[in-house]
Amino acid sequence: MPLLKFQQMKAQQKKIKINTGVLQGETMSPTLFNIHINDFVHELEKQEWGGVTFPTRTIHSLLFADDLVLLAPNPINLQQKID
Repeated sequence: MPLLKFQQMKAQQKKIKINTGVLQGETMSPTLFNIHINDFVHELEKQEWGGVTFPTRTIHSLLFADDLVLLAPNPINLQQKID
């Protein structure tokens, strides 16, 4: 069973078991990712957790291929987005 490892700042590394999902390289993987991530981004924009504000727009996240960067004005708002 695959494991996902992640570490927050200097905290102890955590492991999460991955029970379901689509294999990397699977033909449906990009489509399913795009469907899921679009809903996620729209939900972020509805929340009041903030982002990086420019004169005409607030940006909550940056996406490129399968990478995601969450933007927040402070660590507390960033943690709210992650949670």
